[in-house]
Amino acid sequence: SKRFQAFVSSHNGGSNSWFTLTKSFKDGRWNRSGWEVIVCRNAEDTWRKGVYVDIKDVTVYVTVKGVDHVEIEY
Repeated sequence: SKRFQAFVSSHNGGSNSWFTLTKSFKDGRWNRSGWEVIVCRNAEDTWRKGVYVDIKDVTVYVTVKGVDHVEIEY
């Protein structure tokens, strides 16, 4: 099922298409550097949450545990 999807903006390359989130960090990776927008949405597209982050020489983990429960770790 498509519980949640996410995209990372394409300011620094890559695609800004929506991707279905999985339960594993290794399945959903984007390589970027610099400022990017990360957005998550539910399958019905009735809820969205986004954040603008500086991805500079770090790994950013985004964990969606449910609507209004999104964790971002550097």
